[in-house]
This record gives sequence, structure tokens and C-alpha cells, in this order.
Amino acid sequence: MSSVGFRPLLSLRRKLLEGGGQLVFCNLGPALLEVLHTTRMISTSRSSVAPFDVEPDVPSAVARLNAAQK
Repeated sequence: MSSVGFRPLLSLRRKLLEGGGQLVFCNLGPALLEVLHTTRMISTSRSSVAPFDVEPDVPSAVARLNAAQK
């Protein structure tokens, strides 16, 4: 993924937030995970703020989204 791909993701995030939604990435391959972490688009710790959340798999991502709604 190049930096050209970040703008559409950030635009999507903004639209989702405006509508009360949220985006959680999951099942990312090691290379993409490293790129997003290096560019600080995701964080591997819950204490750090990043534009996007990441979970290892779909059930974890769904659980995170459900917890955010409560």
C-alpha cells in the first residue's frame, strides 16, 4: 500500500465518524500491518491514539464494534 491509498481511507473514516460509525481493520497481512503501524495509521497498543483500530480477526473486530455501541 502506498501513501496514495491513505487519503480514501481517511475520507471513509471521516464519513463514518460523521454518521456515528466506526471502522476496524482485521485479518491484515504482515506487510500491510507493518505499513499501517509505521505510518501511525494504526496502533498496537490501546493507549496510543491512531486513526484506525485493528483486531486480529473478524470476531474480535465485531466484538470491538459492539462494545463501542454500548
